[in-house]
Amino acid sequence: MPNIHIKSVAVAAILIAGLYASLAARAEQGYRGDGASASADAIISVTIIQPVEIMKNQDLSFGQIYADTVPHDVVLGADDSRTVAGQADILGDSAGVQAAGFTIRGEQHATYNITISSPGTLTNEQGDMMTFDTLISDPAGTGMLGSIDDGTAGSQELKVGATLHIGADQPSGDYSGTFNVQVNYN
Repeated sequence: MPNIHIKSVAVAAILIAGLYASLAARAEQGYRGDGASASADAIISVTIIQPVEIMKNQDLSFGQIYADTVPHDVVLGADDSRTVAGQADILGDSAGVQAAGFTIRGEQHATYNITISSPGTLTNEQGDMMTFDTLISDPAGTGMLGSIDDGTAGSQELKVGATLHIGADQPSGDYSGTFNVQVNYN
């Protein structure tokens, strides 16, 4: 008969050990309850990042270009290079030729998308027009904000060039127009 008693004690000990392990596991997981209800805690957190900003440093300028009897496309690269296919003699003084320049600031090491409006129109004082398009940027499409002195903010320079479509016998004058650059965090 003592064997039955030992077996009963052993079974009871195993059941108690299993129950204890189950309760310990539930307690470790945050379980609290009486069987009819239960509750658990969760952590709530947030990371606030600096807003992304864009500041214009310089406007885009094609410089001087001579009128011609045939139309031409002049390309101003994001690297300030100015080219025209097959007719370089229409390019006048290169003083002031520059791609548009911007500074992007925001959260250090954040990536951002670049969206540039295109096409657009340039108009002179008499209402004569020509168009521009194919705005290209460096960096192109997306950028990444490098670190700056304060250790939390990042910045990157952005340059934008374009293609100008000059008509045959384009009337002379000072032409201007606008385009928009938008940046958004990824």
